[in-house]
Amino acid sequence: MPEVIIDQRGTAKNMTDSEYRSHTETAKHNGQDVYASTDTGTSVSIWDCVDETWSKPLPRDQVYQHYLKKYVFKCSACSYHTLYTGDSSGSIANHVKRVTAQGKLHQSAEVISQQNAVGQIAHQCSGCGSEFSARKGQCALHIEALQNAPKLHATVAEIAMKRFSLDASMPIILSENILIVSEEASTEEQIVERSKRKRRKNRNRGKSNGYRNE
Repeated sequence: MPEVIIDQRGTAKNMTDSEYRSHTETAKHNGQDVYASTDTGTSVSIWDCVDETWSKPLPRDQVYQHYLKKYVFKCSACSYHTLYTGDSSGSIANHVKRVTAQGKLHQSAEVISQQNAVGQIAHQCSGCGSEFSARKGQCALHIEALQNAPKLHATVAEIAMKRFSLDASMPIILSENILIVSEEASTEEQIVERSKRKRRKNRNRGKSNGYRNE
């Protein structure tokens, strides 16, 4: 149970976790910092700009010397984030490659329901073999999400941003670079362009026919 300082006179109050979350949200909404008594001295909560959650009270000196200096690379299409860039295995570029590969693997996947070793009905994804022991819908949602993910990642930007902030505001963006335009996105653009050209050609043909009939 955190002991929270609730006013400028240093009045402290022990709060349950739910009371603390409510107090934190109210304070942040009013533009106020939240302080708590800890073994290391006065602390402050900070906003995680990726997860969009408040942290537990952290020592104030660590917040300013360490946490507020942290930055991450985030995928513009989802919540995936990493400390790595370029061609490293954990980079955004390789994240998108994995998403694309999983999409192809699950392109024609389906739910297989069967009895497991303990006599329970298990639902298995035919694409990757993952098992879901609960409702059949969970396996179906798993397949649907992986099938749709490549479309969401058709065009991806690598966003370099500050990880933490003192308030729940928009994150501080350091840079934003378009990394990948997938074949799927290029194909869709080509289809749109061909459709536009076809409409222009039909309009021109109609004008030409009208001219000859005059």
